Amino acid sequence: MEVATTVTSAIDYKREVENDEEDDEVPVGFIPNDPLGHMFYPIYVKNPAYRPTRSGHEGRRLRLAPYIKYSPDYTMVFGTNGKGHEIRSTPVYVGRRARSPAHMTPAMWKELEEGAPHEFAVNKALMVEGDPHLHGEINRFRGKWALVDTLEHLRQGAQKQVTKITKELLNTEQDLAKCKVRCYPDTFLLFPRHSTTFHYVPL
Repeated sequence: MEVATTVTSAIDYKREVENDEEDDEVPVGFIPNDPLGHMFYPIYVKNPAYRPTRSGHEGRRLRLAPYIKYSPDYTMVFGTNGKGHEIRSTPVYVGRRARSPAHMTPAMWKELEEGAPHEFAVNKALMVEGDPHLHGEINRFRGKWALVDTLEHLRQGAQKQVTKITKELLNTEQDLAKCKVRCYPDTFLLFPRHSTTFHYVPL
């Protein structure tokens, strides 16, 4: 005699889908991108809620990154949705505050360059100010200033070389012209009459 057995499932089909805890977990090295905080930066990442539909789409394609971190020199910022999500990056810039830096003198700009006598004081002021955007721009300025200085030295060196070569070229062209004068008209007689092609005819 067969005994009927009942098979029960351990799966609860009425259970609500749990949220992935990783979505809300702050990745190592990142901080919340609080719009009201002084570390905030408007970097955008893919919106996980974005869904294409037949009639268009649901949600925005991009959203402000919930978490960010700055590079050590504050010239780059990285944004992500959370642990396990892609990380996007963008340069850090200060918002446009003036059309031209008219009040900054050349001497004042020079004080900001790397290796300047007051570099330590400038760095300390930046830390006290606590503005990562300004810190990044100053570091970018220092890098560009150093690059311009290097390129200017290279240009000057190349210009001296060009001047030297040009002088040698002019002297050689003058020697060539004198050589032509000395060769003519004897060399002209080596060419047959009414011909520009060389063909030696014994005299």
